[in-house]
Amino acid sequence: LVGKTEEAIADFEKAIELDPRLAEAYVNRGIVRFWRGEVDGAMDDFNKSVELAPEFALAYNARGQLAFSIEEWEVAVADFETAGRLVPDVGWIQSNIRLAQSARAKADLSRQITVMGSRGTTLSAQTLLIDGAGVESRGAAPRQAWARELLGPEYVQINIRHEGSPLWLGSKWPAGEQN
Repeated sequence: LVGKTEEAIADFEKAIELDPRLAEAYVNRGIVRFWRGEVDGAMDDFNKSVELAPEFALAYNARGQLAFSIEEWEVAVADFETAGRLVPDVGWIQSNIRLAQSARAKADLSRQITVMGSRGTTLSAQTLLIDGAGVESRGAAPRQAWARELLGPEYVQINIRHEGSPLWLGSKWPAGEQN
């Protein structure tokens, strides 16, 4: 198919014309469309494949791949999990499930991070997770030092909320105040 996407799409369209209920033709045309960046057309094909063959794991996996690529984490996780239930012994589908669950958790966490300092500075979740990743992985003291350097020496508090539950990561309180 490399370099011959036009021919591949024509072949899959011919197969669909001959048998409009051939789920494999839709999923394969969708994969080619996905490679070409035709997200809407690919999604339509994957949806049609799932509609025609609800037990076709490859259709769910392909739709999950597309959803993952556009950061639709809930759809990706649901589709990978469905594919995994249909073919539980396929390792790469299990890997896709874990990858999508991890991406969803990181996205959930990113949306809920609040970092504020004494200078009135607020860091975005992206800054905390990317720029602070190196110090965060080495423990609380380096993470606090990194945050203190960015936000101000007098007061640093890092709070993360995940799925509604607050998780306290650490803080340095001004002299005389208690937490």
